[in-house]
Amino acid sequence: MDNQSKMSGSSPVSIYVVLILFSVVFLFPLYLAFVSAISSWYSVPSLLPNGAHWENFKYATTMIDFWRYLVNSIIICALVIVPSTLISGMVGYAFARITAPGRNAIFMLVLSTMMIPQLVTQIPMYILYFHYGIINTFIPFLIGGLGGNVFFIFLYRQFFSAVP
Repeated sequence: MDNQSKMSGSSPVSIYVVLILFSVVFLFPLYLAFVSAISSWYSVPSLLPNGAHWENFKYATTMIDFWRYLVNSIIICALVIVPSTLISGMVGYAFARITAPGRNAIFMLVLSTMMIPQLVTQIPMYILYFHYGIINTFIPFLIGGLGGNVFFIFLYRQFFSAVP
């Protein structure tokens, strides 16, 4: 028995048992989704499949414009994640490394925007986007990505502050 397991007071077997139990708990919803996907449309939900209806996947991709929606989702993710990550990194670096008067006050102001619930800003943002004529386009998502993400800014600042 190694020193690590002696110090923690638990054997490797018990650690593996706990890890397997957690794995089962976390994978169970995925299993239920799979069983529901291959069950017949009007069947009662159960833990075991009552027959495999693989045609459900064909129906799911052909009854709606699934592939177009998938491409839209990938575009939206790219329009939000890429600029948000880059800009948040630059802003976090600026807050961590550039000394300027009022830097901490501005950082606190940026952090305080995390306390504003997003639901409060949804209707005003919709009205603003409507007046600019960019409803039903990808532009609002790009604008959201260009603003950065306050939480990412905070994480980047903390990271860059810790780097010597």
